[in-house]
Amino acid sequence: MDIFKNFPLLSAVAGWMIAELFKMIINTIKSRSLKCINLKALFASGGMPSSHSATMAALTTSIGLSESAGLASPLFALSCVLSYVVMYDAAGVRHETGKQGKALNRLLQDVFNSDVEYANEAFKELVGHTKMQVFVGGVLGIAVGFAMHFICL
Repeated sequence: MDIFKNFPLLSAVAGWMIAELFKMIINTIKSRSLKCINLKALFASGGMPSSHSATMAALTTSIGLSESAGLASPLFALSCVLSYVVMYDAAGVRHETGKQGKALNRLLQDVFNSDVEYANEAFKELVGHTKMQVFVGGVLGIAVGFAMHFICL
């Protein structure tokens, strides 16, 4: 199938998978327990490194390397802009949403006794990334894009 020859797509998927693997390793080391390894964590938001950033940076890097016009390619420009939006959103809007979720959860716990169920589920607190998590994800994605370029040659 031709989709398996799509170097930018393969790079993006590899960037996401490697970032998620690193995230699981980091969480395992931090918790000093293998209990934090679960498949749901692969699809959760937040954490170090940002898999959104790694995915987009790997995609953008591979497009820049594979397009005949290189960094002057309109497709590379489009990917750069989309990468910026994703990374800005991860470190900005979604990070602030997580902080608000944390504050709301604390407020609701203070207002209601812990015996009273105030909601079926608490607000999500880990939906975004710090700037460092986004930066590390971006650097990881660029490295994956270059590595995939040399592997797929």
